[in-house]
Amino acid sequence: MSFQRRSTRLIPCYQTTFNASDLVAALLPIGGRSRFESVFAVRVGARFSLAFAYGRLGFFATLKALGFRDAEVILPAFTCPTMAGAVVASGNQPVFVDINPADYTMDLTALAGALSRRTRAVVVTHLYGYYCDVRKVRDIVQDDRITILEDCAHRVPPWPASTAGLMADAAIFSLGLTKPVCAIRGG
Repeated sequence: MSFQRRSTRLIPCYQTTFNASDLVAALLPIGGRSRFESVFAVRVGARFSLAFAYGRLGFFATLKALGFRDAEVILPAFTCPTMAGAVVASGNQPVFVDINPADYTMDLTALAGALSRRTRAVVVTHLYGYYCDVRKVRDIVQDDRITILEDCAHRVPPWPASTAGLMADAAIFSLGLTKPVCAIRGG
C-alpha cells in the first residue's frame, strides 16, 4: 500500500501583521501595557481598562475585586466553560439560564426566574457577533445589589446604533486567536 503526500492549503483564520516595530515593542515592552490599556479603554468607551494574560483571568479578578463570596453569578447556558470555572474559582456558584436559539444569547424571559436573593452578578454574553440587550437585562434585574457584567469576547465596537457602547457595570474582553480582535492571547 502506498500513500501519496498531498499538499493541503489551509484557509487562515486570521492574517496577522507583525512588522519590525511590533517586534521591538514585544521585546522591549516599555510602557506598552499601560499605553495599550489607555488606548483600549478609549476605543471601547470605558473609563479605564486592565490587561491580563487571558480574558478568564480578567473575569476572575473582576469577581474577586467586587468582593463576591458564596454568591450566585448568572451565566447563559451556552458560554465558554472557563467562565463558569472562573466563577467557581472565585468562591461563587454559577447559575445557568437557557439561551435564545435565534441568536445564542441569554433567553431574557428565563432570566427573571433565575434571580434569587443570593444573585450578585449577571453575565451578559454577546456571542458570535450577536448583541444581547444589556438595557433589557438591567430592566429585568432592577436591583442595585446585582452587578451587570458584559462578556465581549466575541463582540467589539462598533456597538449597535441603539446603544451608547458599554452598558454594563464592567466588561470583559478576550483577545485570543479565535476572537474578533486578536492579540494572540490576552484579555
